[in-house]
Amino acid sequence: QVTGVDFSAGMLATARASVPRRSDGPQLAWVRADARDLPFVAAFDLAVSFGAFGHFLPAERPNLFAQIHRALRPGGVFAFPLPAPPPVGSRTYWSLFAFDTAMRVRNLLWRPSFVMYYRTFRLHEVREELLRAGFSVELSPLEELGRRSDGSPHCRLLVARRLG
Repeated sequence: QVTGVDFSAGMLATARASVPRRSDGPQLAWVRADARDLPFVAAFDLAVSFGAFGHFLPAERPNLFAQIHRALRPGGVFAFPLPAPPPVGSRTYWSLFAFDTAMRVRNLLWRPSFVMYYRTFRLHEVREELLRAGFSVELSPLEELGRRSDGSPHCRLLVARRLG
């Protein structure tokens, strides 16, 4: 069984439309829920996330990770790719800085606010928060995505396993 969860009905509709149902495939379920208040308890062996972390403020992460921990069975895995931050001063660094700044200004001026920040998901902070939430944490380089000029990987796979 595969369950897709999103806060946005529009994103769930897009997902539903892009994944064809097959009689020989897994059972699919689409659940509209806030990841900060998941309606699951020990329901999954695996949880994944792709690109959603910019929608959560750093102060929300401990609860987010606690919710994912609660939704996983003991020994279950929470896995996600974690890109390396761009080098300070690079074109990408300044582009992300400008975007984050524009979002902060936008959220000061318009309601409802829209959380989408690219530079708030830092490996050392995320690792510590996952450990506090009751996960073990392993990192593996995603070699297929190459390496930076300093030899470090462009992206890592973070695998957090629920303890207990």
